[in-house]
Amino acid sequence: MVVPTLAAKKRKIVMIPGQGFQYKNMGKRMCNKYPVAEKHYEIAKNTTGLSMDQLLMNPKAKWTLLSILAGCVTFSCAQIVVRKELETEKGIEPRITQDEDEELYWAGLSAGMYPGIYASGALSNFKKFMELIAQRAECMSKISYDKPCMMKIVGRFAELEEILLKSGVEKALEHAHDIVMVGGEPEQIETAHKIIVDMGVNAKPIKGVVSPFHTRAYKWIAQRIFSPVLRRTQFKIPKDGRIISNVTAEALSGDPEELRIDLTDQLWHPVRWALMMERWAYNLMPHPYAGAKIKNPNAPETLAIAMGPGGSYFIKLIANAGHYVNVLDLSDERKIENTTVQTVGAFGF
Repeated sequence: MVVPTLAAKKRKIVMIPGQGFQYKNMGKRMCNKYPVAEKHYEIAKNTTGLSMDQLLMNPKAKWTLLSILAGCVTFSCAQIVVRKELETEKGIEPRITQDEDEELYWAGLSAGMYPGIYASGALSNFKKFMELIAQRAECMSKISYDKPCMMKIVGRFAELEEILLKSGVEKALEHAHDIVMVGGEPEQIETAHKIIVDMGVNAKPIKGVVSPFHTRAYKWIAQRIFSPVLRRTQFKIPKDGRIISNVTAEALSGDPEELRIDLTDQLWHPVRWALMMERWAYNLMPHPYAGAKIKNPNAPETLAIAMGPGGSYFIKLIANAGHYVNVLDLSDERKIENTTVQTVGAFGF
């Protein structure tokens, strides 16, 4: 594993969300305007067997776990290749490619890690990439209930760990220090929800999410089914930036075998997004004497780039974190040519 280095003068971190941030007709505008985006959607359609309406989140089409997952990652990958094409043809800056004397990192939330794998060159064949996405969706669909299996908790309180332990619910996604998604069986979610709400804490089961993603329920699926798929996948050493692990919040070295292990573990471990942002966007370090963390004075100048559906959610998290960060907002397909960098943080813009 690789921790943040101080060799480069500048750092760019591209933040990409996963499924859950999809919206109606997502990607349609981009396909109509940019042929390279339409090409990627065509490959995704032919590889997954989904219709174009499903991939573009047409409200009249049937939305499935596969269509949501494939639609979100195809959108993000198309955004990336469109932006890179515009940078080459029009000289648009800031660039989402790695320039000399700078660090580039791809930070994805859950399935959002996969577009970074494609963009970095670790798996640059888009057909093979979409075959892997389809296999991941199949693994995710192997556990399903008829009631919510995940819950969003907003607020910090000392008893959380004890409540989770007693109810059998697990942390699944740590969006921020005061925003956590937890997962478990429906009865466990109901038990934990009642306890937490009775304490006056904001907690809400997530309607429509009927699988306990990123919990130990997926361990056997990850190790027995998904791991062999990953072993057959011909990953390469990334040429354009490094990929940040959801599991450890550290940057992967580029070793394909390390990536395979990490993607296997990602399926059943909590996503440590808050720690990823601390290390790579906020550039925090432990205080030498106090328990709190402080800004690393020697860290490179950092630009956070928000992409993918729901990328604006990351900007809101940064704005509420209390640390100033320079941000380029490419989260909307209408903003793909944006060149304006804004400073976000300290509880606002």
